[in-house]
Amino acid sequence: MEINFEKKNDEVVYTFDKIPTSMEDLADVDQYLDEPSFAPAMFLMIMCNYEKDSELCMEMLDVVNGPKEVSGLDKSFYKDRFMDGKYYKPFSYIDGATPDNNYTPKTPYVIHVYNDPNGPVEENYKSFLLQSSGSDSKRKAFVRLKPSVGLWYLTEEMLLSDIKTPVKDDAWA
Repeated sequence: MEINFEKKNDEVVYTFDKIPTSMEDLADVDQYLDEPSFAPAMFLMIMCNYEKDSELCMEMLDVVNGPKEVSGLDKSFYKDRFMDGKYYKPFSYIDGATPDNNYTPKTPYVIHVYNDPNGPVEENYKSFLLQSSGSDSKRKAFVRLKPSVGLWYLTEEMLLSDIKTPVKDDAWA
């Protein structure tokens, strides 16, 4: 899997050539986890695979979660987030995906991760904001540095709450 990123003033723009569909696709991901904003973007790319293989998706999340393994409670939480077939939620953060096109993103897959000006002040903790095209406001994700390896891992995210219904499912569209 090819991943590129560009740092701008208050954001980092990640470009992915594909959605990961296997653990092999994540083989080189550690090289990007030294960038604090990477884990939230990779989380969304992994979650794009949830509909096809939720168990593999949970296994892949362990890569961005670091020492915090995906628990049974986490699995239940994610199952709830995608209840009623709302598998489009992670796609809504990728450029080109909108409610009007049923959250179909453009390729390559581009995700913008913004610095959170009100983020944590504690050492080794950061938060970032990401914009879903189905939401009026940005949503938060939190990461924590594991100093012994110098990598940043996802500790909490608020990215999969409900968003605007895609046109194909909206009776009022």
